Amino acid sequence: MKQLHIGLAVVVAAAYGAPALAAETPVIRLGWSVPAQTQHYVMMKKPELLNNLGKSYRIEWVNFPASVAIIQALASKNPDAGGVTIIPIARTIEQKAADLRIVADIASERPDGFQTTWVTLESTGIKSIADLRGKTMGVASYGSTTDLLGRAILKRNGIDPDRDVQRIDVRFPVMEQALRKGEIVAGEMAQPFYAAAKARGGIRDLFTAKEILPVLPLLLEVFTEGFIASHPDAVKGFLEDYVTALTYASNPKNRDEVIGIVADVTKLPREVLASFLLTNQDYAMAPDALPDTEAIQRTYDFLTEAGVLKPKLDAAATIDLRYNPSAKR
Repeated sequence: MKQLHIGLAVVVAAAYGAPALAAETPVIRLGWSVPAQTQHYVMMKKPELLNNLGKSYRIEWVNFPASVAIIQALASKNPDAGGVTIIPIARTIEQKAADLRIVADIASERPDGFQTTWVTLESTGIKSIADLRGKTMGVASYGSTTDLLGRAILKRNGIDPDRDVQRIDVRFPVMEQALRKGEIVAGEMAQPFYAAAKARGGIRDLFTAKEILPVLPLLLEVFTEGFIASHPDAVKGFLEDYVTALTYASNPKNRDEVIGIVADVTKLPREVLASFLLTNQDYAMAPDALPDTEAIQRTYDFLTEAGVLKPKLDAAATIDLRYNPSAKR
């Protein structure tokens, strides 16, 4: 999708059906990216589901290429909220670059759903982690959560990630191509790239992140504390509508329509999405949209052990559930 910057956000809101509204209604400028934000995509394309849109809030959907770009914009006080991965959230809170609060779950990796998978080609003869010694592996993003998990898993299995293997930068969209060209013998794959590669055949799974973190909070909805304090009713209304969109997307009766929505917004092939989206090969979405505090704490602790964070972060202190309709009162 063509990147949409802040200056075009009003046009984006209008394109997704937001009605003309009074200027005093608070506007939530929300950063989003591709993939794995199905709730957001449904909210964009089906505003008629959103009972509070135009009443307690308006929304400007601002597209960014990745979580890091959203976090940088949040630190510059551009958007007010966004769907972000856990490492940028933790680092931003630790460095006090922006006062963020986690308000909802978007997607996580769990044993009953898809987990980032390190794969090889069946033709390489590699069948275990030990077989990777002396070989070249692809890393989707140095310093990312999956990179740190991959390093930890290699170490746990007696492979020094800095000396026993060569690790090179290969982005998710071209990981399969690098494998099939022989540029690497193994690499990490996320959806939808994993589904597309498996469909073409010849792919062998090696390991997943569950060895270190059985539950990984992959994407989380964050708001700035300043916006929450200034516009609590807007946050409350948004989260009520967010849960409505989540419920709609999770209903099996709506799966075909939701696949079409995700294909339209993300420009990913519909046939690839249909092979995994909203199945047990998709990232898990908490049905109540509540973030998993224990899993977030375990991830923070892992990041501290990995040297990414210096002080120990308290997960509960980074989460604000006051306006999440599923939270116990």
